[in-house]
Amino acid sequence: MLWLLLICLLLFIYMPFAMRSWRALITLSFVYLIVEIGVRLGVANYSAADVPRLLVSVGNAWIDLFVKVLPVTVIARAAVLMAKSLGLMGRGLLAANNIGILALPGGIAGIAAHRQWERRAAPLECTSRQIPLVLSGVTATATWSKSVVLHVGKDIRDSRRNLFSPSHRRRICRDTSNSTESLPIEAISLGTRHFSQNRCRAQDNTP
Repeated sequence: MLWLLLICLLLFIYMPFAMRSWRALITLSFVYLIVEIGVRLGVANYSAADVPRLLVSVGNAWIDLFVKVLPVTVIARAAVLMAKSLGLMGRGLLAANNIGILALPGGIAGIAAHRQWERRAAPLECTSRQIPLVLSGVTATATWSKSVVLHVGKDIRDSRRNLFSPSHRRRICRDTSNSTESLPIEAISLGTRHFSQNRCRAQDNTP
């Protein structure tokens, strides 16, 4: 059953490549647009409390399909039709068609690889040391606790460096030459989002 649903979904996604003319592709795109608008209106008219959670998830997934997936195959097919109208024929047209078909999985793989690259950890030689800081002329150090937030500029909201963020950790390592140079900051704060949920009890403290 799952395989049948997957095959139907793929056929629906790649339906633009079955359109052999601009008129057919434009008609299909118009149908996609009408269905997408109908789903959006249906989702907007009901709150999550009015419908089962499964239907809410299906509606959101359907919207994501129309917004993030179908435009890729429509644009890819339009590019192939444009190449055909410019005189591309034979193997060249077949290659363009294959590239268009692979555009979606290639784009998904590229986005996944980029996200994985953005989440890469900061260098160990940097995070193995404490962060040297300068706050109002006073030198100090901070640990790499995920609860620590450093503010390096006057605008506290836009200049924060959240230590739970891999990209912010890498930026701090870059600005401090792998924790060997002091980082000037304007303020330091603690975020409760990453605090431990374990409570400290009186019997846990040794005299």
